[in-house]
Amino acid sequence: MCIIFSKMQALGNHFIILEKKNLPLCVDIAGLSPQNMCNKNFGAGAEGLLIIDANEQNYPTMDMYNPDGRKSACGNVLACAAYYIYHFKLIQNKEFDTESENGLSHVSIKTESDNTIMSIDINLGHPHFEKEKIPYIPSNPNIPPPYLYESVEIENISFDFAVISIWNPHLVVFVSKNQT
Repeated sequence: MCIIFSKMQALGNHFIILEKKNLPLCVDIAGLSPQNMCNKNFGAGAEGLLIIDANEQNYPTMDMYNPDGRKSACGNVLACAAYYIYHFKLIQNKEFDTESENGLSHVSIKTESDNTIMSIDINLGHPHFEKEKIPYIPSNPNIPPPYLYESVEIENISFDFAVISIWNPHLVVFVSKNQT
């Protein structure tokens, strides 16, 4: 069986992209194996499998799966999806919404006069600080979220950091101009 796919990357994260309408009728989406497709030795090799559905609601939906099969999403996969959606004309507008497990996200594409994509702006929404969304154990278990006042010392330099979730967990390190 032949399945048409694209492979794209954003900031080094690479993804397999499928359009739902291009899947053979005999393929059940639930039966697609991200573990096999994302395998770097026996599949196409990727950090995720993205399935885009250009539906009738005027905005495409997307489902992203990690290589272990868990449903997930991140900003980099959304950047790839936005590029794919605009480049392959699933949407004609340079501004559109797309829906994922994380809700609606607004996309704005800037192009040159020849329609070459120059940049993609994506509104991922607000960061979350809820403990359930952040797999982090603070140094002091009595510190309530947000965990904005943690610090770590590396080579005699102290760094303050925050642990937040914007679609998935992130560690944000605050540095002064002298530390860059």
